[in-house]
Amino acid sequence: MLKSWVDNFNAQSQFSKELSSYVQQKFGGELNGNLEDEEETYLHELVSSFSRNEINGFGKELDYWVQTRKIDKLDKSVEDSYQYIVVYAIDENLYKTQIKEAMENVPVKNAKQDELKQNVERSIFEVQVWAETQE
Repeated sequence: MLKSWVDNFNAQSQFSKELSSYVQQKFGGELNGNLEDEEETYLHELVSSFSRNEINGFGKELDYWVQTRKIDKLDKSVEDSYQYIVVYAIDENLYKTQIKEAMENVPVKNAKQDELKQNVERSIFEVQVWAETQE
């Protein structure tokens, strides 16, 4: 059942959602009144640009099961647990191109917005998104 769910998982769509969420968390202080209204609006527009644009090109690179066995000698019990691990990847240049295209849809009007945009872009290129599913 888990493998079937993962096989039908839409990595592109989920990654775009995670990216928007990451930017919101990373710049949460700025979104909660630490910016002037114009810059706060601009940051909201940047964040929403990722949810409007799906990042394409992800492919499932590998998948495997991991079994962990815990043996309690005192209790004389054995407990097995399983993890299904899937690794998705995207070409770095394709990823960067799509991020830049999404951000170009939100034009810069002043130096403060340009600084915000550069900070968001730098943060996004540093992000690593991990998804862990256990059963």
